[in-house]
Amino acid sequence: EGWKCRARSPQFEGDLDKHVGAAERLAIDTSVSEYVDYVQVVQKMDPKCDVDNSLAYPRVALANWQPFAGKARSLFESCWRDLLPAGVKDLTVRWIKMFAAMFRLDWLDFFARDFLVTLCPAGSVTRLHCENHGAHVWFSQIEGRRLFVLFSPQTVASGCLYEEDGGRCDGLEGWTAAASPVDLLYPSEKRHPKLADAKAQVVVLRPGETLVIPSGWWRYSVSLEASVTLSHPFWNSQNRKHIVEEFKEAFDESRMPPELQDMAAQQIKQLQETIAEDSDSDMDF
Repeated sequence: EGWKCRARSPQFEGDLDKHVGAAERLAIDTSVSEYVDYVQVVQKMDPKCDVDNSLAYPRVALANWQPFAGKARSLFESCWRDLLPAGVKDLTVRWIKMFAAMFRLDWLDFFARDFLVTLCPAGSVTRLHCENHGAHVWFSQIEGRRLFVLFSPQTVASGCLYEEDGGRCDGLEGWTAAASPVDLLYPSEKRHPKLADAKAQVVVLRPGETLVIPSGWWRYSVSLEASVTLSHPFWNSQNRKHIVEEFKEAFDESRMPPELQDMAAQQIKQLQETIAEDSDSDMDF
């Protein structure tokens, strides 16, 4: 199964700008099995992430892989409830079922696409960014240790992170609509002086542990060891108004005739009103 691996993930529209270095734009098409071989070589030849070896052994992550929407669908169908962290209020399933019924889609396939697996060697980083569509997101660590640096919406509002907005990018590996050019491992006081005023929270996620990040919080992560992480964006009563943005991504309006665009927009509006009035007293599994 092929996937695009990137030095900075998720991809961002701003990556196309000329000022972005070639190393940061590095993207490689590979299979999952070939990627595992790459990680093993990197771990053997450059276990300490020596800066002098950065060209010989660049770090790229296989991020946001969707195994449960492919060959592992039957496994997902039988055990997806067991993947959900205990105590997390998640109404995504119920609202996806409403959406799927309205547009005659396979709700389980749509749901499975949001259970994402990320593989990466030690030294791999994810860019400083915020989850799309106002989603909460949880990360469950399966293998290795992964460090997360988190920033609250209040910190972001102060302009300390120099956030930028971007449009949708093609590719199954996902994209972000809000990213920062700041690299926390190599900060530039000259280019980003206000970063010194940012207040961050830091956590190291170990195998068996889960981190839940609320809507609007920004994150940057570094794999301290060869790492495998399962993640899932989700919605509940706190951020329900944003889930229709996720649903709209299912349509390519440029390929739809105007009358179908209007019909879809009316149905999405109706669904948004239904979700806004929906009771969150329990979960519909």
